[in-house]
Amino acid sequence: MKIKVFQSPKRSPDLSVMDYAIWKPINRAMRTQEKRFNKRKRETRIEYIARLRRTAMGLKKAVINNAIQNMEERCERVY
Repeated sequence: MKIKVFQSPKRSPDLSVMDYAIWKPINRAMRTQEKRFNKRKRETRIEYIARLRRTAMGLKKAVINNAIQNMEERCERVY
């Protein structure tokens, strides 16, 4: 059996689970939280990283599982 090699697109967001499925809900949640902030609130870098971590860790397992399951279909489309 001969293996065919094909060139995949460099940095394709279709093949990056983090880009297409994980960062989007994290970013949406972070922006929603920020809308509730007092206009004068200034978040330190440490506070921001802690909030980012809490937000990411708070993602539902279904979001992660769906992203992983969707990977096969995305690979087929790129091919």
